[in-house]
Amino acid sequence: MNNSDKLKILILRMSSIGDIVLAFPFIRLLRKKFPEVRIDFVVKKEYEELLKSNRNISNIYSFNSQKGFRELKKLKRKIKQERYTYIFDIHRNFRSYYLRKFSGAKKVFLYKKCRIRRWLLIRLKLNLFNKITPVYKAYINSARKIGLVDDKLGFDFNIDNKYKEKIDELLENEDINSGDFLIGVCPGSGYENKCWTVEGFSKVCKFLISKLNAEVLLIGDEEDFNKGEMVSSSIGDKAHNFCGRLSIMESAALISRCQLVIVNDAGPMHIAEALNKKLVGIFGPTVEEFGYFPVNTNAVIVQKMLFCRPCSNNGWKKCYRIETECMKSISSEDVANVSVNLVCREDKNKV
Repeated sequence: MNNSDKLKILILRMSSIGDIVLAFPFIRLLRKKFPEVRIDFVVKKEYEELLKSNRNISNIYSFNSQKGFRELKKLKRKIKQERYTYIFDIHRNFRSYYLRKFSGAKKVFLYKKCRIRRWLLIRLKLNLFNKITPVYKAYINSARKIGLVDDKLGFDFNIDNKYKEKIDELLENEDINSGDFLIGVCPGSGYENKCWTVEGFSKVCKFLISKLNAEVLLIGDEEDFNKGEMVSSSIGDKAHNFCGRLSIMESAALISRCQLVIVNDAGPMHIAEALNKKLVGIFGPTVEEFGYFPVNTNAVIVQKMLFCRPCSNNGWKKCYRIETECMKSISSEDVANVSVNLVCREDKNKV
């Protein structure tokens, strides 16, 4: 299109934390290709804060999913009035289908979810993934027809100074000094089956405190508070439970202060990767083929290759065993060893 002023782009990705963060390289590449055009983004209200610091986005449409279909219908009218040139549906669920259908957009692009191959791998353990495509790259591939190519320059994850200043104040109140070695520990996840054991986190933290004289910062939302309290009480004064005390971006600012992050397969893992932090990711019900493993060279994955993996696409399915064996079988020694090796490793080839 010759007149870029008339070109308007809309991205649909309503949730969740990790999926939205993984869209940041895609957003940057769109802005790089179309520096002057309007790029808008649709997201659930609870995740809006993640996007406000992204300088490549022109406007954010946030909607309250708790208000039901009426709220979605109102948003659809707005989208239809705008007559977007391109709509990129990188969510592909019922809501995104409804918003893009009959939207008046010149062209709608979809990202490839590989639903059939995922189903075959989950249900029949038949692996037809010829290659593994990270989710962030699958988003970029949705725009190949307009010439978008991965530049491998990372995530452009910016944190406003107001969040950093609040975190610095909180750390000072906890008697944590700027020279302390800080370990961020995220014991929660969207699904309980993806959570490593509280006992495992506690043992690793005790070991790393003795080895590195570290301070442990427990990070998560309100639902993770009890896990944070259990880990904190088992460790003592070197642990600080911030679970449920911070917003998404305040948690991101806290992660930015850490030298190491130990995390389940959850949103904070992707934030840590976007901030180029050394991270240890603990995976159980899901597998690398689904595209959510970190690609940063500062990241190490701990997992046990059990025959029953994967059992679901995102960890929702209850394990047929009494306990979730893929998580239970990961020992504190497994996580402690890779954590120490990662800390001692020189920073090379950062993504």
